[in-house]
Amino acid sequence: MKEHGLTILVSTPYMDEASRCDRIALCNEGRILSINTPKGIVSGFDRQLYGIKSKNMFALLERARQSEGVIDCYPFGEKHHLITNEVFDIEQFKIQFCDEKDLEIEPIEPTIEDVFIKLMKR
Repeated sequence: MKEHGLTILVSTPYMDEASRCDRIALCNEGRILSINTPKGIVSGFDRQLYGIKSKNMFALLERARQSEGVIDCYPFGEKHHLITNEVFDIEQFKIQFCDEKDLEIEPIEPTIEDVFIKLMKR
């Protein structure tokens, strides 16, 4: 249908499906939060994002939210996503969590869902 010039409107809560569209509108409670291409939406994520994981995920979540330079931390699949600001120091974070012997932390690329979560909290 698209090849014949027809517009296809898809409504989905699944961000991986939305990422296959030409343009997307992120909406929450009837408000449009952002309209752009999937790549344009993700490129608007202006913070450093990390994936973090340890054996005690609940304790990690609670403690990470209290750490200096952390803007937000939320569960995301098997890891938590940690959004930081310019004062965040990854080495200090690792020292703070040295009792978590199995702590994993790595920079990750944001997804449409990360942008959506950030926009909802405005």
